[in-house]
Amino acid sequence: MVALYLAASAIFAVFTVLTWKYVRGETGSRYADIAFHIVMTSLFGLSTLICAMCAIIEWLKL
Repeated sequence: MVALYLAASAIFAVFTVLTWKYVRGETGSRYADIAFHIVMTSLFGLSTLICAMCAIIEWLKL
């Protein structure tokens, strides 16, 4: 289970990086791009932290 949480955490971290690297200027508005990046980074970053915390909790249970 720990490995599953760590894998999910890594996937969300990669999505966060890819969002910042490849999604630029897609909406046509600078402010919409900034808002999109803030929302997506928050979403993927929070998911990464949650999965990492679950992995730590599961590891401590072992």
